[in-house]
Amino acid sequence: MEYVKEEVENAFRLIGAEAIPLSDDQIRDYLDFHNKNLMSYKIEKIYSPNFWQELSNLPVVGKSSLIACDVRFHGWLFDSATDIKRVISECVGFPFYVVQPEMKYSMYFDDHDCVEIHYDDDLFKDIILSYR
Repeated sequence: MEYVKEEVENAFRLIGAEAIPLSDDQIRDYLDFHNKNLMSYKIEKIYSPNFWQELSNLPVVGKSSLIACDVRFHGWLFDSATDIKRVISECVGFPFYVVQPEMKYSMYFDDHDCVEIHYDDDLFKDIILSYR
């Protein structure tokens, strides 16, 4: 049963956001980026039950992808992180990734309020420091 996929797609229809489904290859590339590029990227872990609400305030420009898993991984490309925040606010909690298409950052939000951020420049430095 693909309950997360159905819930996300119902949420973006409800709020009027448009999203393009990602192919399995795109999803695999994003997850590989998050899991394997640990040596050349800065990695920060923070604990915050409300960090997902910061998505629209982050220094994220342009399109962002949301990736989640139920029986398999699903992904969607949104016009902005603000749209992802609005979708997430309509859903029950589940672990998810937010990835920038050019792979300058990725964030993993688990279901224990822990956020892992991988990034290659100082875009997130001030945000991360505010949660320390």
